[in-house]
Order: sequence, then structure tokens, then C-alpha cells
Amino acid sequence: MAHRLACYAQFKLANPTTWRDLVIRHFELGALLDADQTVGDRKWAFGKYVERLEYMIYHNEKTYGFQTALVACGNLTNADRGLGLFLETKLASGTFATRFRADKDEAQGHLFAQVAHNASMEIVDAKWGDTGEIDSETK
Repeated sequence: MAHRLACYAQFKLANPTTWRDLVIRHFELGALLDADQTVGDRKWAFGKYVERLEYMIYHNEKTYGFQTALVACGNLTNADRGLGLFLETKLASGTFATRFRADKDEAQGHLFAQVAHNASMEIVDAKWGDTGEIDSETK
């Protein structure tokens, strides 16, 4: 374990401004490229994610009075259809309905559409670059 920590410390020194983004991208790619991950695995992982979020949100609401209005979803268009979270704490109740004119289902739907669009655009940019030029293969 000490060797891993030393390597990680060296990695952070070598990439002082980008190390967080690189680590996040590594885990994102791992999730996308993990062929062994089933839909059930994703649902389990999302459930654990929701448990941790809810615990943190409700604990901090009770302890500090922090209020939260939150919508969350998965990022894989075909596999994550049922993965969604809509949460408003007591004093944040009604935020989406009154400020965004969206009920629970609409808020989750808008988020999922935005995430699916952005994920699709990342794939297009990765393949074609973001030059905006039409490749000869698509003409």
C-alpha cells in the first residue's frame, strides 16, 4: 500500500493542475469500458450512490440546516433508464415545481436528456474532433 501511495503522490506532483481531472476521466473510462458490468451491477452501484448521497444530505440537513434540491441519473443511455434520483429537503421542497416548472418526472427527464446529449457529443468529439468540419466519410 505504501508503494501505491508513493506513486499516487508522484503522479500528483507531475500533474499539479490536472491530476483530479485525469483520475476522474480514468474512472469514467473504466466504467464505460467495463464489459463485465451488467445492468444489475449498474443498478446496485447507483443504489449505493443514492444511499450515500441521501445519508450525507439528510445528516447535514439535521446537523447544519443545509438544504438541497437534487436530481441525479446514470450516463449510459440504454442501460440506465431506471436509474434516477429526485430529492428535495424540507425547506427546499417545491424548488423544481415553482422555479423550473418541472415535477419530479419532468426534472429527471430533462436531466437524462441533457446527459444523453452531452455523452453523445463527447463520443462524436472523440471520433471526429471538435473542428466542426465534415469528414470525407460522411459526405
